[in-house]
Amino acid sequence: MNYLKDFRCDFQIYSEVVVLMLKRYKITNFRISNVRLPDYRQSVEDKIKSVQSAIDALWDQIQQYDGNVYIDCTTYQSVKNNWRTAVEMVKAELSDYQILQKLIDIPHNWYHK
Repeated sequence: MNYLKDFRCDFQIYSEVVVLMLKRYKITNFRISNVRLPDYRQSVEDKIKSVQSAIDALWDQIQQYDGNVYIDCTTYQSVKNNWRTAVEMVKAELSDYQILQKLIDIPHNWYHK
């Protein structure tokens, strides 16, 4: 670890693991381009609070880190009803962040009630 100056990972890593990595390792250039925020099954409001909490934990470690850090986060949250309202709520509550919305094509037989 004394000689490792650059670390880059493009594989998906959960945010909790990245927080531990930032606490443990002191690498000059730290880049993880696929940090996964956990999926949550609560109401939209609770999902937003949970995502915000995970982002805050990452941000706290980034602020304390002595080096260059680049992290790109992704979260996959599903909303069964009124997703347009949910998207607007996310944009309003997390207005300090860049929020991108993508439509994904899920096979018809993937989700069963």
